[in-house]
Formats: sequence, C-alpha cells, structure tokens
Amino acid sequence: MSTSDERLARRASSELPETVNAADVTSWSDEVDVLVIGFGIAGGSAAVSAAAAGARVLVLERAAAAGGTSAMAGGHFYLGGGTAVQEATGHQDSPEEMYKYLVAVSRAPEHDKIRAYCEGSVEHFNWLEDLGFQFERSFYPGKIVVPPGTEGLSYTGNEKVWPYIEQAKPAPRGHSVPVPGELGGAAMVIDLLVKRADELGVEIRYETGATNLVVEDGSVVGVSWKHFTETGAIKAKAVIIAAGGFAMNPEMVAEHTPALGQKRRTKHHGEVEPYILGNPNDDGLGIRLGVSAGGVAKNLDQDVKAGKFREDLFYRLSVVTLRVPALKERRTDIPLLAEHFLATVLEREGHKQLTLSEESIRTLVAYSWPGNVRELESAIEYAVLHARGHEIAPEDLPEKLQSAQVRAAARSPLSALFEDLPSLDELERRYLLYILEVAGGNRTRAAEILRVDRRTLYRMIERYGIDSNGE
Repeated sequence: MSTSDERLARRASSELPETVNAADVTSWSDEVDVLVIGFGIAGGSAAVSAAAAGARVLVLERAAAAGGTSAMAGGHFYLGGGTAVQEATGHQDSPEEMYKYLVAVSRAPEHDKIRAYCEGSVEHFNWLEDLGFQFERSFYPGKIVVPPGTEGLSYTGNEKVWPYIEQAKPAPRGHSVPVPGELGGAAMVIDLLVKRADELGVEIRYETGATNLVVEDGSVVGVSWKHFTETGAIKAKAVIIAAGGFAMNPEMVAEHTPALGQKRRTKHHGEVEPYILGNPNDDGLGIRLGVSAGGVAKNLDQDVKAGKFREDLFYRLSVVTLRVPALKERRTDIPLLAEHFLATVLEREGHKQLTLSEESIRTLVAYSWPGNVRELESAIEYAVLHARGHEIAPEDLPEKLQSAQVRAAARSPLSALFEDLPSLDELERRYLLYILEVAGGNRTRAAEILRVDRRTLYRMIERYGIDSNGE
C-alpha cells in the first residue's frame, strides 16, 4: 500500500484514537476553562454561551474558516411556545402544546429533554435574534419544508395532520432566517456567531485539529492538537466535542447509517450514487474521540428497527442529504475544489510547488466522480505523489481518469455545439441541453449556472421542447 493510500485509509477508518494519559504530558501549551472542538453552529453556540458566562474559551477548528457543514444548511429552526414571530402573525402557541405534539410524534420520547427544549424555545429564539438578525414577521400559508421566499414562519411538521391535531393544538413552528433558498442561510448565523465570539474574547485557532483526548482518573482533562507540523496539548476544565459529522467516512456510514450510503432509484435518472452533504473534514473524528473516552455511538438503523428512533424522521434526514448535488452535477465547482485540495496537500506534506495544467483541469471536470468530493481529494493526493515536474499533467492523475472517453470529453466539451454552424436558436437549444447535462438534470442548479430564475428556465425548456429527461 502506498503512503497516500495508507493516509487515506487512516482518515476513513472507524478505528478509535488512543487517549493520552495526563501524566505523560510534559507541558501544556494552554490552560483554559472551556475547550470546544469544531466551530459549526453547535460549537459556535457553545463557545459564545460559555464566554458570555465568564469562561475563558478556546476553539480548535480543523478547517481554515468557521462554519463546517452547518454553513451549508438553509437556516431553518424548529421553535415555538409563543415566539415573537408566532405572536406577530397571529398564531397562538405554548410550551405545553409544543411538548404534547413532540411527544406524540416520538416513538420513544425522552420526556425530560423534550420538556426542556420546549420550555426554553422562546429563550432560544430570542438568543438567536440577539446575535444581530431578525426573523421576518411573516407567515407562509401552507405546509412546506423550505419557504419559497424569506417568510419567517411556516408549517414544517405534521401539527395539522390526524391524529396529532387531536393530541395537541396545532401551531406553525418552522422559523426561517431571512435568506431565501434551501442552502446557505445558516452561513449568516455562523458569521454572526464568529463576530460575537470575537467580541467576547473567544480565541479560535483555525487549521488546528484535535488528535486525542487527554484523560486523568477517568475524566477528560484536555486535548492533544496538531497544526500542520506543530503539536501540543491543552488543559481544560471542560471539553466540548462539536465535530460529529461522518458523511465522508464510508466505514462509519456503513456502521451507523447504512441506508444513507446505498445507491438509490430516482424518477428521471435511474439508479444514482448516494449524495453527500458535508465537507472533507466530516470524517467522524469527533465521534471517535468521544467513544475513545467511553462515549456510546448509536446505530440509527437499529434504533429505527427497535422503535427508539422515528422511521419517518430517519428517512426525512435521508432526503435532506439530497439537497447538495453530486460533484458531477456541479462541475463548475471542480476547479476551485481541486485547487483547494492541491494547496492543502502541498502545505501538509511540505511538498514542492505544483500547479494543475489546463488540460488536467479539463480532465477533472470531464470525469464523472462516482466517489464525489472524497474521490477528487484522493485524486489530487495521488497526482502530487506522481507528478514528475512543476505542473500536474493528465498522465499524473489516477488511471481511471485517463480513459479515452474522459480524454475525449476533456479536449473540447463545447466544440460539438457549433461545429456545424447552427442557427442562434439551435445553438441556444444545444447549450441549454449541455447545461442541463452538466447540472445532472437539477434544474435549480442549471438556472444558477445560466444566471436566470427557474421560471425563465422552465419557459426555455418548454420553448425548445425538451422533456423531463433533458432530451
């Protein structure tokens, strides 16, 4: 096995990192009250809350910026009990009715946690708005997962569905930040959390990852860390692990949520690979760190079968992962991702400077990427190890990217559009078909690439007689 393969295997492993005995730590680089691992929306909220209570807080964030996968989300919160938006739009609610509904829809409700969530919901709402934004005081009339505009309130649950309507007084509780669309609204909240953390004196160390938990007499007392080639250990009175994503770790997906890692049938595209909502750092290290110190990770599939986790919620979570298209459906992102991975590998390995040739970039864009972002990262690492000059050439890429079909597509993917000198209308029709193919049939993505709204795109599709399969 090559050095690159070994490194990738370790990253994708479900093996637990070893804990470090505090007695073996010769010196502490820092001593803080609260150490938070990961600055997503959970880690950021924990850091800000602890600092507001007077704690000295340090956050370790493995990426070069805050947000993680949280920043990809739409910014939709389930809140109730009488929030300002509910009151402004004439929807009466109470913590008790919210509690009764959530208990009714839960197969194995944990009453104390549901009660605390409901009774603290208005406080949570106010805390979010105190960060510096306001939920729009408006209501979308109808049940929907994501409002089409910036409506601040909507029915996102089954509150008005029998039998729940007879068990609790229905009220809309889906609160959306004033950013339209399915993705990215939470990034606004992340930005505000970073700003508030800075105001409160929270220290954030980017590109610094936790590697092991430090324990003493059965308790976690600190964390070992790594920043490129630097290493050290931090002592803390409390350690909060907020980096639990594992979407990029096939072994952990297979172990904990196997259904989400399976190919699935679609109406228009047949069998497709699983779509991944995540980023390259979602390798499950946070969970494995917790388990290494005695935590327990639940297998959601088994909990569903045992009636301990709602089956409808499990598959709803599965649907949520479909909101980020596969890499082959967002080919315009490939050059930027490739450059990012190349810079990361070169920095980590202390390697000579390398660039991607234009032909290599076209090859990367032409390939179908069944393994999504993880496969692209692996391909870049392979190319760095095999490059023979100062520029990565197509022949330095993995063998599967060097097929005749990929090479042909890479040479000139647009040349067929106009080689027979078509009319302007015919050229527009062909280009529309090409963009739909690039977007994998995802019309929302196609509209974004064309910089038109979806209604305009639908009119173009109808005008040129393109059917639902893009033909």
